[in-house]
Amino acid sequence: MRKSSISAIVIVLTIFAQGILAQTVPTGLSWVQIAAHPDKSQALERIGNYTKNFGNIVGYEIGGGWYGIALGPYTRTFAENAVKEYTGAGLIPENSFVTNGTSYQMQYYPLKNTEPMQAVAPKTTKLDNLVTTGPQITQVESSEDAPITFVVAEVEPERPEEQFARAQSSERSMSRKQKQILQKALASSGHYTGKIDGLYGPGTRGAMTLWQTENGFVATGVLTAMQRESALNVYNAFLADMGFDTAFDLRSGISLEVPKNILASAQYDAPFIRFESKNLIDARLILISQNGGQARLIALFDVLQTLELFPTNGSKELRKSGFKFEGETDLYYISGFARLNAGEIKGAILVWPLERGTDHQRVKDEIFGSFKRIWGVLEDPENLNINVSPTDYLAGLELKQPSLSRSGVFVDQQATVITARDDLDTCTNIKLGDGSDLSIAAKTDDLIALRPTTQRAPSTIARLRNSPIQVPQPIVIGGYSYDGALGAPTISLGSVQSSVDLEGRDGVIRLQVNTLLGDIGGPVFDKTGALIAILLPSRAPANKQLPSGVHFAASTQISKLMKVVGITSKPATNLKKRDAVALSILALETVALVQCWD
Repeated sequence: MRKSSISAIVIVLTIFAQGILAQTVPTGLSWVQIAAHPDKSQALERIGNYTKNFGNIVGYEIGGGWYGIALGPYTRTFAENAVKEYTGAGLIPENSFVTNGTSYQMQYYPLKNTEPMQAVAPKTTKLDNLVTTGPQITQVESSEDAPITFVVAEVEPERPEEQFARAQSSERSMSRKQKQILQKALASSGHYTGKIDGLYGPGTRGAMTLWQTENGFVATGVLTAMQRESALNVYNAFLADMGFDTAFDLRSGISLEVPKNILASAQYDAPFIRFESKNLIDARLILISQNGGQARLIALFDVLQTLELFPTNGSKELRKSGFKFEGETDLYYISGFARLNAGEIKGAILVWPLERGTDHQRVKDEIFGSFKRIWGVLEDPENLNINVSPTDYLAGLELKQPSLSRSGVFVDQQATVITARDDLDTCTNIKLGDGSDLSIAAKTDDLIALRPTTQRAPSTIARLRNSPIQVPQPIVIGGYSYDGALGAPTISLGSVQSSVDLEGRDGVIRLQVNTLLGDIGGPVFDKTGALIAILLPSRAPANKQLPSGVHFAASTQISKLMKVVGITSKPATNLKKRDAVALSILALETVALVQCWD
């Protein structure tokens, strides 16, 4: 027969006063943990602020170099009610939680037991009307030099239906903010994949059920207070290890939580503020802060896509009031956003290693969820306008580079480009130097014809020579020798040495000229400016090495390729020789920069 009376069980909890040494945390009791700091002096300063309202503040080291701040000890029920009342009154942070003190190690405050440890109420009268149930604590001994003993009256274990009813009642007392924090904890443990909204629908209930099953509890879909504490302890321990702390940056006008244990101090290079990795975890945080309107917002979005860190897949969205993007590179998860408000553009970008994928969502939620705009904005950068000059870095961030850069030549008014095939037909994305997308129109063994996907027109097109090539004769090659770094093509002077290649193949002429990789695909002009060939990659016969300056170019394939794509060739009519200046201008107007982006 089930006994209805409460059986008293005496539990002796011995705490030896040891001066400045630690005190053993008594089991069976609870604390309300309200904060944790990586800096002891900062933790003591916060404790000083809390003592204005509370008389039972304690401080324990909680591992990883962190210093926890708590209220207590209390009975479990009293602690749960305290969290509700104190957060509602704004006396303690909303993410405060009840703990059984299993993570508490060395006590650092108070340094000496000047008063006996007991379950005390705060200096405020906020909890005077609370009715506490469950175990009751009575102090038996309290001499400073003697052990402190407590007698705990324990209630007989609840039946499952009583425990479920109590769990439901406890859950109903939670604020929406507390429910959101629990959803984050379940998401970080891999049990919840829904929206962090503080609304407990089927997704959240399913996550709770799964968590209970995996942790050996009866699967009810409603977590008890103890189960919530267990889930939150794991979540908060991770945040403590990351060293999350609020950064109020008055220069950028941004406030947010930053994982200071893994990220170094801020580096300013407008419009970005960079937090680089301390090498513990290969992560980065980049803040955005600049003046501007919609045109500046669009320009910023375009510039970000030229950065090496911008994801190669995933999603991106640009709106009038902001943008966001998310995806992956080979090594990282990349998430970012920016919002335009009152003439100021502010946002953040998180770069997180794929190898730490299980932590990505909780770090992202903590950083992005804490993002706030405050007064202030970085001064306008000089180089971030609609156009950005070619360079390797922008405001300290590495620009994305093409996997292949080649030259080509415009051959019609639709901006069709003919260049060397040279692996371009295997590229995922082919672009002109100005960013215009190109598609493959046709190809031969050595050449390829490319057409813009949007309408554009070159200022000048190359004209084919309709008479046989004389050997030898001087030639000029136009090309982006330095992969577009100079922003304009250059010319290289040389000569035609043979109308066939070394294997006697017609239509491939042999040249004597000094060129660079970026010149491949560029037009070969004669001294009149007529197009006679396209420079090919230098390929020596097997087990042979060509002398310096020996190159080859495709000649007759040009007209064949133009016929395939429907271009009527207009032969060059001006056969007068041009000087170097005129040939340089011709190259500037007709040579195209072709890039492969994989």
